[in-house]
Amino acid sequence: RLNQLFPVGELQGELHIESIEKLASRPAPRVIIRDPNGYADSFQDLAHSLDLHSVSYVIGWSAWLDITPEGVTKASALDPLCRLKGIDPKDVLAIGDGNNDIEMLQWAGRGVAI
Repeated sequence: RLNQLFPVGELQGELHIESIEKLASRPAPRVIIRDPNGYADSFQDLAHSLDLHSVSYVIGWSAWLDITPEGVTKASALDPLCRLKGIDPKDVLAIGDGNNDIEMLQWAGRGVAI
């Protein structure tokens, strides 16, 4: 769910356009703020100015701000799933290309940054 389309090729899957009011009316496990004309440095300033509490945020290689509840990461999602399936983290290969992949790459038995 998003309030406007991202640049072509940045998101895949089923996309639903909604108003910001509707998006803000219900809980969300993750919020992404993207400015195709912005810079990652400007997002650092934005993140500090928002005075975010009890959340984690990662600034991507582009002007992309990824906000999640504190402690919610790709690793924290994969860990219970792997345990449920009987897969030891040391047997997991994780591949990531952004700052929001760091915890997952550290958690996995083999982490590959691309």
